[in-house]
Amino acid sequence: FKDVAYKQLAHATLTLDAHVRQGKGPFPTATLVQAAAELRAIKTAIITYLFQPLTDAGFAWFSIN
Repeated sequence: FKDVAYKQLAHATLTLDAHVRQGKGPFPTATLVQAAAELRAIKTAIITYLFQPLTDAGFAWFSIN
């Protein structure tokens, strides 16, 4: 899932990207937080290298800004 809105602020919409495994869980889960002073910062700017290893290891993951 890409750009799922989870919070509306007065000047921005916060979004997340997610990878949720198929099948019956529970699954290990990782929440990746992109911290930036600018709310419009791209949530995947620095941490994209983590997505594939987490997916390959069977994690459900969420990348939020």
